[in-house]
Amino acid sequence: MQLKCNRLAEAEQGFRRALLLDANNGLAAAKLGILLANLGRAHEAILPLELSLPRIPEANRAAITTLLNQCRAKLAGPAMITVPSL
Repeated sequence: MQLKCNRLAEAEQGFRRALLLDANNGLAAAKLGILLANLGRAHEAILPLELSLPRIPEANRAAITTLLNQCRAKLAGPAMITVPSL
């Protein structure tokens, strides 16, 4: 409900609380990861996204995997290109 009302801090707290009550709650972990990623907090989003993967329906795994890879890429920064000397 908080997420729909754009009460993002309360939504984050709710997802974290749900995970404290049930660490196997894949839906709460996925939604927390999505929220954190959308807030630009990729470094915080990675763990809940990773934890959610084995606990969410197969149909949702591709989207979560894509988001997880995007978060990892943001942390890696720009790719370094090695130019050979001539």
